[in-house]
Amino acid sequence: MTAIIMVVLVAAVLLFEYFVHFRKQAEPVRQEITEPTIIAHVDGISMPQGLSYHPLHSWVREIDAQTVVVGLDDFARRLIGRVDKAILPMTNVELDIGQGATLLRSGKRMVPIANPVEGEILEVNDALLDDPNLIFKDPYGKGWLYKIRSWRLAEQLSGLLGGSVAKQWMELSMRRLRGAFAGELAEVAQDGGELMADLGSKLTCEQWINLVRDHLGTESVECE
Repeated sequence: MTAIIMVVLVAAVLLFEYFVHFRKQAEPVRQEITEPTIIAHVDGISMPQGLSYHPLHSWVREIDAQTVVVGLDDFARRLIGRVDKAILPMTNVELDIGQGATLLRSGKRMVPIANPVEGEILEVNDALLDDPNLIFKDPYGKGWLYKIRSWRLAEQLSGLLGGSVAKQWMELSMRRLRGAFAGELAEVAQDGGELMADLGSKLTCEQWINLVRDHLGTESVECE
């Protein structure tokens, strides 16, 4: 009788361990988004390698064959300035390319950020609720915006910019910005012509609206 009880107890322990192990395997692993270590610079603008860039100044990093994480590039975060509030998309919502997925407030100005790939929102960066300025302080790392799943990810990534093409595009963006300011550039640039970190705070409302429209492809919701 004692032997039978021992067998039952051992079987129960093994069964319990099996279900615990199975549950751990079934639970999704939450991946921490960290800032890339290899970073190139174009006219002072940071462009980490291994990312794909959308022409409206967001970046995409591939997590797996169907999932990417999305954020704001260095050019856009300088143009927008310090972020006081971030309104993120809801999870399980389908977004189209170019759709205004995120609203960022800087002072009395608010601007939508265009979504770079079509798909379903899987997760948003909850840390931005407590500290939205992470977008300004660490745009390629802790300031990421959301994760999105696309069933046609490979096709959509092929339409984004990377490598030397992305570098040429950023150089063109900087030339367009300099052209917009002409002789006024010294007022919005640091020594050496590098774009100042908080450019948005130095722009008039009209300048800011025009640059947001030209470079980010969206219309500001508010501007005072």
